[in-house]
Amino acid sequence: MTDSLPDGATPIDDEEAVGLIPTFVATRADLNLVEQVGIASARAWAARSPAARTVESILSEPFVRQLHRQMYGTVWR
Repeated sequence: MTDSLPDGATPIDDEEAVGLIPTFVATRADLNLVEQVGIASARAWAARSPAARTVESILSEPFVRQLHRQMYGTVWR
């Protein structure tokens, strides 16, 4: 039972870990941290991206797919 665990201390079970790249992730807090790092990195990438110059390009499927890869590509397979 995880009700008595502090926030973020919920263990990641084997089913949730399928496709997870970082081997040190053991808790929700760990997962939140690596995803947060990826999102911050993707924000910086998007700010530098020539494709982010217009609303039309930002909303295009290729840009959104690349942004998603930038956000989670180092976290999930």
